[in-house]
Amino acid sequence: MSHELITLHPSEIKVKEGLTRIRTEYGDIDDLAESIKAHGQIQPIVINRSYELLAGGRRLAACIKANVSVLCLFRDTIDALEFRVIELEENLKRKELTFVENAFLTREIDRLKKAIFGKKQSGRAARSGGWGNDDTAKLLNKSTGSISNALNLADALDVFPQLAEAKNENDARKMLAKIEEGLILEEMKKRHIERPNGNWIAAQNHYIVQDALTGLAEVASGTADFAEVDTPYGVDLNKNKKTKAGDGLTTTEKYIEWEGETFFENMQLVASETYRILKPDSWAVVWYGQEHYSRVRGILESVGFILDKIPAVWYKGKGMAQTNQPELYLARSYEVFFICRKGTPPLRQRGRVNVFDYQSVHASARIHPTEKPLELLDELIVTFCYPKSRVLVPFLGSGNTLRAVYKNECSGFGFDLNEDLKIKFLARVADDIKAGLYGKE
Repeated sequence: MSHELITLHPSEIKVKEGLTRIRTEYGDIDDLAESIKAHGQIQPIVINRSYELLAGGRRLAACIKANVSVLCLFRDTIDALEFRVIELEENLKRKELTFVENAFLTREIDRLKKAIFGKKQSGRAARSGGWGNDDTAKLLNKSTGSISNALNLADALDVFPQLAEAKNENDARKMLAKIEEGLILEEMKKRHIERPNGNWIAAQNHYIVQDALTGLAEVASGTADFAEVDTPYGVDLNKNKKTKAGDGLTTTEKYIEWEGETFFENMQLVASETYRILKPDSWAVVWYGQEHYSRVRGILESVGFILDKIPAVWYKGKGMAQTNQPELYLARSYEVFFICRKGTPPLRQRGRVNVFDYQSVHASARIHPTEKPLELLDELIVTFCYPKSRVLVPFLGSGNTLRAVYKNECSGFGFDLNEDLKIKFLARVADDIKAGLYGKE
């Protein structure tokens, strides 16, 4: 097959009548014509040996408008699949395409190329060639990620055609995330309407859907042996935390923050109530944003807690560092917490180091944007709690602290305003029970 390039005057090129696949309406070609006039024609049109146009009608029209010669590629033959790919590629580069058209056209090109060359295989089989998403990306001069997004969106549109009503691709992805999350929640509700297991029934009662500040005031004094306090950090997560686009499970939309002086006012209330609820000779772990070290420490000491002046550290592991301004700041790979005591309680793990090395939860596995790993929370319970201890968790979030509590033959309770999180927590508890993590009821 010949792939010879030649240059022709536009008048030499024939547009065959009745060639239904060739578009006759090309819309606004002024920008393309100006680009070709200024920089030359980068992509050739395709013609046969009779100088008949096979593909590239828009480029031909632009060359005519720009009054320049046309770069042409000879193709002696062209089968139906190749012809369709060329046509689709031409259409895909139109400016007026909607995000729906773009998604479907991208998918059709990808499927046709895989039909022609075979689907690229992973591992050793990849040496044999084939076509993959990266090849489609190169063909269309786009990133591999954008191609994957377009393919996924096209598949989603097949199942949820209402996505086409979105204003743009980003809004469509948000709609899809909400639809998917709704389906997940409905399935979880069906699965967990009736659970005879006593541990699961207890978990239902322990995860209280209520504002923590209100709930804490209703708890009797001296009734908890340990507290794990993980309040909002006093930052705007929607501005400072990057979340995966379209990921409804890690979104910060439902996350409630305390900003400005509200953070310190609420922190004062939480510290005071936590100290009251704890029994004499009890421990508490209090997470905080490092920029608030002095004021948070002052608040905790003002209500009666005795603090280790050196905070403990949760090291998140290599590759888990985060910074929003890498040109100015080193990435942080750790979080800190105060170890507080009421009275003189004995440590269960005496002499343990103050660094807790546990990999953070991958974004795709989180049900809460600031979720901490179960293994870390399990270690906290083992360090500060004895069996049968009652644990207070004012801000439950993912509920992982309660799961660690159950695993260590303790009891616990806490609060969160998000009922969807409770449903997801209960689903995890059910899986834990099935795996035998909690022992006997």
